[in-house]
Amino acid sequence: MAQLPHDYKNNKDIINSAPFHEHSTSNLSSLRILLKLFTSPQTAFSCLRHKYPVLLPVTLIILFSCLLSYLIISQVDMEWYVELIIQQSGNLTIAEQDAIRQANELLSPTSKGIFAAIMQGIAWLISLSVVSLYLVMVSGIRNDGFEFRQWFSLVSWSFIPSLFGTLASYIAYLMTSNGQYNLEAINPISLNALFFQLDPEESTAAILASVDITVFLTLTLMTLGYANWTETSRTKSFTIISVPFIAFYSISYLMS
Repeated sequence: MAQLPHDYKNNKDIINSAPFHEHSTSNLSSLRILLKLFTSPQTAFSCLRHKYPVLLPVTLIILFSCLLSYLIISQVDMEWYVELIIQQSGNLTIAEQDAIRQANELLSPTSKGIFAAIMQGIAWLISLSVVSLYLVMVSGIRNDGFEFRQWFSLVSWSFIPSLFGTLASYIAYLMTSNGQYNLEAINPISLNALFFQLDPEESTAAILASVDITVFLTLTLMTLGYANWTETSRTKSFTIISVPFIAFYSISYLMS
């Protein structure tokens, strides 16, 4: 019997080889990356290391958060909410209180909702960019060769769990019938809502209300992605990734 060429006999080994595997994972679509992010994060981040799409995660995050902001702000009982803001602001003069009330009357509810949605989108873009720039700085120090567009992709995909927080807030919003809800405390999966139930007027409660369990999922994904890309230990990766989060919440606490 004629023998097959040596290359064909080892075809199975070629298919299972690392270069072939890297090539196959690098060809995953954005939708498959989204699925792999929760079922096989290492595969997802290996793919992102070769190509770094951002359209899907950025669109999902910004679209849903902007939609939530619009729905809430356009339908909240604004007179009640303005009085709540005045109450929580502390020692405001009568003139300052009147200025806040007059400012509230300048825009229609729809205009306020649109403005809130735009600001929410800008805030997300700034947040994703700041974390990405931080990682660029770390890359410059460690000389690992990764650039802004690569880090922006990893950061964007790692923040996908925030969609669960957005969904939870939307459900809580739907369950409120009179339009009177504290916007800072509307997330039912925040640390304050789940574990502490502190008065929203307290500065500590405001921070706890802004941190929900999806933040820890994001930290986990970003740590896994960073470790995968840079071949750094997970402990060191977590330390590096945690810095901007700790800085953000520390500053927020000091300013509250």
